[in-house]
Amino acid sequence: NLFLCPFDTGAEELVPGVVQLLSSGHNEGKHNECRINCLCCSPDGYFFVTGASDETVILWDYRTDKQGRLALHTLQLASSAMAMDWGASDDAALTLIGMILKSGNLQILSVLNATSLTEVSTISGKGCGTAIRFAPDLKFVAAGRRNGRLDLYGGSGNGLYEHLRGFSAHSGPCCALDWSCPHVAPSSTASRASSSGGVP
Repeated sequence: NLFLCPFDTGAEELVPGVVQLLSSGHNEGKHNECRINCLCCSPDGYFFVTGASDETVILWDYRTDKQGRLALHTLQLASSAMAMDWGASDDAALTLIGMILKSGNLQILSVLNATSLTEVSTISGKGCGTAIRFAPDLKFVAAGRRNGRLDLYGGSGNGLYEHLRGFSAHSGPCCALDWSCPHVAPSSTASRASSSGGVP
């Protein structure tokens, strides 16, 4: 089952269990056999995508009829999504969903008109996925695996990526990862340092 708590709900309202239960749509009618593995949200907070053990991913819109089904589109995968991230260009012209699958593959989806999902690319990989994150400019994707390996993928930011490098970084699963903030140009750093009396 998937539970959604409105972002404007106060903590005192949650104590009695004021939480909305959404019909997950994953493996419909067999919820006891299906587990939701991962979830990612759009920057505006209205859309989100879920991946489940039934090898499906679903695009949801929280603004639709709250008394009925909120699912917009369901896509069948070849393997369960274990981790996912929502990436969007600054002008919101491109919206990507990056997923690392149980099979080890990296799969990139595109969100079309905020109503449907379509596959953009799939890159083979080894090791069950545990974490994934887009770089802020969408030109890189980092993925972590249960065997502790980190993989870096690069592209032009249009959803087409290639494997650049792998790292045997951890002795256990890589459960989470993130990118640093965009680098500040040296000239900007020098200007801010002189005006503030120190290096930021």
